[in-house]
Parts: sequence; C-alpha cells; structure tokens
Amino acid sequence: MINRWIGIYEEYKDAFNLYFLAQLKPPLSWSVKFMSLVQGLEAYHRTKSDEKYMEDDKFKVERKKVIKQFPKKDRNWFGAKLNYANQLTLRDRMKKMIAPFEKYIGGEREPQLINYIVDTRNYLTHYDSKLESKAAKGEDLYKLGIKLELLFELHFLDLMGFSEEEIDSIVTKNRKLQWKCSLILSDVEAENETSQPENSEVQEEN
Repeated sequence: MINRWIGIYEEYKDAFNLYFLAQLKPPLSWSVKFMSLVQGLEAYHRTKSDEKYMEDDKFKVERKKVIKQFPKKDRNWFGAKLNYANQLTLRDRMKKMIAPFEKYIGGEREPQLINYIVDTRNYLTHYDSKLESKAAKGEDLYKLGIKLELLFELHFLDLMGFSEEEIDSIVTKNRKLQWKCSLILSDVEAENETSQPENSEVQEEN
C-alpha cells in the first residue's frame, strides 16, 4: 500500500500538492482553500484522463476553418483563444469526477452543485461583478470547500485500489469522512425544507 501511494504521488503530485496546500495550519482563507481544491481536482482529472471533445487532428482542421473567417490582423489573437478549446471544461470535469461518488456528493442536487462550483471559481478568478451574486460566500463557501475536499479524498481511496464496498466501509467508520458527509446531507435537507410550499403537509397526504 505504501509503495502504491509513492507511485501514485509521483504521477499526481501537482494535484496532490494543491490538496495538501488546502490543509495548511493555520488554515487558509476559505476563498484560497476553495481555489486550491478546485484547481487540484482539475489537475487531477487532467492527469488521469486525456479525454477531449474531438480527435486532435480533427480539431486542428476545424480550428483553422474558424480562424480563417477572421481578418488577418485578428487571427493570432483568436487562435490563442482557441488553443484550449478542445480541453474539457471544469464543468465537464466535475461531472465526471462526481459521477462515481454522487451518493456522497451530488445526488439530485448535482447540477446545481456543479453550477455553484463553476460560478464560484470563475468569480474568484476574474472577480466579475456579474458573477458575484452566483458565487458562494461565507459559510456557503466553507461548505463548498468541504464538498470538494471530500471528493478529493474519495478519489484518493479509489486511486489506492479500494473497491466500492471498501470505500463505503471506510466512509462509514471514519469520523472525519462521516462528518463531511453529514454536513452535505444537512445542507441538502435544509434546502429541501426551505423549498417546500406552505401546504406541503396537505400535498403529501394527497
């Protein structure tokens, strides 16, 4: 197990170092911790998967077609904008990373959660006033960071070779993981309560 961890660390060190940065004592600010975790997860998925939207050769052909539609003076600028257009977006990467562990992280709220993560990352990257109302702040930002931290740790267990049943057992027995899952569950329950109509009891009886 130790040898496997050493081998995995060498392969995923960029992602792991961002995770460990978020564990520093005294703790980082919630915004810095969130950014460290979301960048780490993005780096993790980029290392684990070389998936792209289309084959590289096809993308190069399509890229040239698009660039040729622009005036010559703008082609270099626009070409640079397209350099990473074939890479998966953070939104798509988060979908793929949450999918194996949606019972802990996502569930029915997965689309909203991913939107929240992406909007918060974009706001904390660009500080665009148009995104400010969509970004997590205060306690919500703290909870969002906990969710990303849990997602990272579940992928650690998967990388180490634990089966789905073994991961279930570890989550059940580990107090820290239990606390993170319960925090997410209480967050979901609170949201469900606030979203119920006033006559919910009558509707449930019907």
